[in-house]
Amino acid sequence: MIFYTIVPIEELLSEEEDRSLVTATLNGRAVMVEPLGEGKARIERLLSTDPDDYLDGGLGPGNVVRLED
Repeated sequence: MIFYTIVPIEELLSEEEDRSLVTATLNGRAVMVEPLGEGKARIERLLSTDPDDYLDGGLGPGNVVRLED
């Protein structure tokens, strides 16, 4: 198989470490987050079928948010 990409082959074939992702609700929207401790989490994925939710910059992947109990 031939990969035509600018991504280094090591990155394509490396095994990603298993992170613990959990489902949370932010502003009434479901998201997958990676807990960081102290009530904070990093958004990994937005779980929505509403296209308007994806326009909300605060729900973008990589954003660190505070989870409410």
